[in-house]
Amino acid sequence: MVKHIVFFRFPGNKKKDIILKDFKRKIEDLKDKIPEIHHIEAGINFSDRETAYDIALISEFKTEKDLETYRTHPDHLALIDFLNQYERELAVVDYIYQSHNL
Repeated sequence: MVKHIVFFRFPGNKKKDIILKDFKRKIEDLKDKIPEIHHIEAGINFSDRETAYDIALISEFKTEKDLETYRTHPDHLALIDFLNQYERELAVVDYIYQSHNL
């Protein structure tokens, strides 16, 4: 199994709450559009720590090939287009893990 985690920060955006709710919905809608997604979720941060990011995307795929298919899928690219209208910072981690649910 492959886990793909991305943290996003939208610094100084006055419409951040609206952006985050819309972005969260768009992330979670991908499950119905991209069959290679094994699991996907998004969580909006509640911490006010200076080092905190605004939202986390956590997704799982059965293989690295499935992750690559997700990355290049038109619906994922549309989500990136949505994000490109906003200034943002992000951090990404992809790793292989042993699932105990299979």
